[in-house]
Amino acid sequence: MNRFFAICCITAVTLGSASAEERISSGRIEFQGQIVESGCRQDAAVNAITLTCLRQGKESKMTQSLTPNYTQRLPFHLGSTTSLAVSGHPNLRMVTVTYR
Repeated sequence: MNRFFAICCITAVTLGSASAEERISSGRIEFQGQIVESGCRQDAAVNAITLTCLRQGKESKMTQSLTPNYTQRLPFHLGSTTSLAVSGHPNLRMVTVTYR
């Protein structure tokens, strides 16, 4: 008896959800804010920084040289990177990533 009752309940739930799906044919979603994609991932090495950017399921990598006063564009035209020498520290570089 309990098994018959359980089967009837499962059937009723299944039929109810199927008919509810059929009734939903249109709608409207409203939101406020921004859809924001993540920035690029940075991996530092001794003489360069590798930037990995992901957009629309495609990955693109670029390597930024640590040569002072060197500017390079990011993949997918996301912005640019600039490498600058640090005053008084010949072995240090500052890399600025600017997103558009």
